[in-house]
Amino acid sequence: MELIAYMGQERYIISVITVTYNAEESIRKTLESVKRNKIGNENFIEYIVVDGKSRDLTVSLCNRYKQYIDIFISESDSGIYDAQNKGVMRASGRYVYFLQAGDVLVAEILNKVCAFIKDHEYPDFIYGNVLWEGRLYDGEFNKYKLCFKNICQQAIFYKRKKFIEYGLNNLRYNVLADYYMNLNFWAHTENRIEYIPACIAKYDVPGFSGENKDNYFRSYERFRVYASFFGVSYALVTYLYEQYCELKSVIKTIIRKH
Repeated sequence: MELIAYMGQERYIISVITVTYNAEESIRKTLESVKRNKIGNENFIEYIVVDGKSRDLTVSLCNRYKQYIDIFISESDSGIYDAQNKGVMRASGRYVYFLQAGDVLVAEILNKVCAFIKDHEYPDFIYGNVLWEGRLYDGEFNKYKLCFKNICQQAIFYKRKKFIEYGLNNLRYNVLADYYMNLNFWAHTENRIEYIPACIAKYDVPGFSGENKDNYFRSYERFRVYASFFGVSYALVTYLYEQYCELKSVIKTIIRKH
């Protein structure tokens, strides 16, 4: 996709983007949760569904909610992050939020987030928690914590202008492009990052990154990214700590065997 200059009026505060492909078994609860959040907030919330030419009943189900969907795209794509990028470029909200098929927004949460955004004078990156396997994930982050685990994408509201400015999702990372984008936001020290102590959504387990692994990024590439974004010390501390944990696990196994 050609990157054109950030354009268009910010007609909404939040653009919710859902990517679907053959999601007939999971999309209904997602659509319902957006519908409940959007009623009464139509002037603040935009809803975009990007479908990858589904062959099941996904499109038919979406049509039943067409009065709550502002933009519907159904065309082939090269994966979930490519589809998200299409949604971002069509969006006209100041912030973009990604809710995948099967995920469920907490009731009235978008109204609360809009109020939070205004009260905190429009930060660049807002994040909260998700309900994941019966527990809240995962509180406040700092750069060191972000080197060990990711913020769930369903907990994040990105300022759209910055998301485009940073090149959209990097399609080189077909599983962890959202993690790379999060690191990118945190690496720019001028960004205002705010934590909202609230549950944003119920995350559909295991989710895309839970079902797919990027072993190259996890094993090698991420240390280069940490060093590039945060400095060598962050990469080194992360690497040494993980080596320590691995060695500790090996020692425990040896002791148990003897």
